[in-house]
Amino acid sequence: MSLKDFFQRLDKFEFIKFAMVGASGAVLNIAVLYVLTEYFHVYYMISSVFSFAAAATSNYIWNKKWTFGESLRVSFLKKYRRFFAVSVIALSVNMVFLYIFTAIFGIYYILSQALAIGAAFLVNFSGNKIWVFPGERGNYSS
Repeated sequence: MSLKDFFQRLDKFEFIKFAMVGASGAVLNIAVLYVLTEYFHVYYMISSVFSFAAAATSNYIWNKKWTFGESLRVSFLKKYRRFFAVSVIALSVNMVFLYIFTAIFGIYYILSQALAIGAAFLVNFSGNKIWVFPGERGNYSS
């Protein structure tokens, strides 16, 4: 799929739904990060990996069903692997920004994580739209 095709197929409702699911995932991500780091004394970079996995799994289920209107029974594991691969790329972007904001600029790690999630969002949406859910159209009746 070319970049031109991608933008022609870009659906504002899908993008908004994806953003809403992402926002709920960001809240889950930050909550898990905070609990692991503050209550279980896990190093914030390690906590971030676990918080990412929790948010990615939640986001996959919500995006598959609600954003792209696909049954959970259709190619669940195949698409989950693809979704997770895209999410790992987004995680890499997230981790780089988290480290830069926290370790280099001295920003509080929770705020750094919020900024890093924002930086990884477009990578995540584009990868999912192009590779994971290329033919699906959002379910707008929900």
